[in-house]
Amino acid sequence: MKLIYQTSCGISQKNIITTGTQLLPYIQRLQKIITNNDYSKPESSLNLASNDTLLSVILQIKKEKTDRNLKYIFVIGIGGSNLGAKAVYDALYGYYDVLAKARYPKIIFIDTADSELLLQLKKFFQTFVKKPQEILINVISKSGTTTETVVNFEAILNILKNIFDTRDILDRTVITTDENSLLWKMALKKKLTLLPIPKIVGGRFSVLSAAGLFPLSAAGIDMKNLLRGAGEMRTQCMQRNITKNPAIISATILYQHYR
Repeated sequence: MKLIYQTSCGISQKNIITTGTQLLPYIQRLQKIITNNDYSKPESSLNLASNDTLLSVILQIKKEKTDRNLKYIFVIGIGGSNLGAKAVYDALYGYYDVLAKARYPKIIFIDTADSELLLQLKKFFQTFVKKPQEILINVISKSGTTTETVVNFEAILNILKNIFDTRDILDRTVITTDENSLLWKMALKKKLTLLPIPKIVGGRFSVLSAAGLFPLSAAGIDMKNLLRGAGEMRTQCMQRNITKNPAIISATILYQHYR
């Protein structure tokens, strides 16, 4: 990636280099976190781009839960739990992909609690979904207590229970949350498929965790290529050459304008 900033940011390159040099000790700290695969630090989301163990688990569950029958993936989450995946999905397939009939499976993102939306979903399920294998439900809540997510999940579950057998719907459900959260414990009780989010990784940094990778993978997006690209960008942002490090340049420009 090339970051073009020289003619439009209003900050001289000399100023960028002088200010950016102050970030080099922090870059060194980040490199150490990556080298040690350290998940005890707040910046541990940097390690997600090279977490092969997580990727293999996600791909295995994808294999179990998806086949040629799958048409709709419902991602139930809000904020960091779904916006990262939505950004990638919209970038690749377009904002109005859900309206195009030529390609399946599609992801439908459900975030805020909305009675009108739930009414429309009920009509949608009754009209367009003929068997459980056509849908996959991914409930994502890092804390496991997000009100909107829990409400939407319960409401959709109740709608589908009146159309299909309850166990069939539960078998089409994947829960993504912190280990031992209330949602995790509920999923264990109901024998639902579970994917963990590393505890130290905040929701807004979780797009390369199971929160983003599983629904995107289920939708047919190549996770190995996505992670390879993320790894290449991570390498670029760890450079000590300030003029070639887009993270340092961006941070410096923002800092100078903020001042």
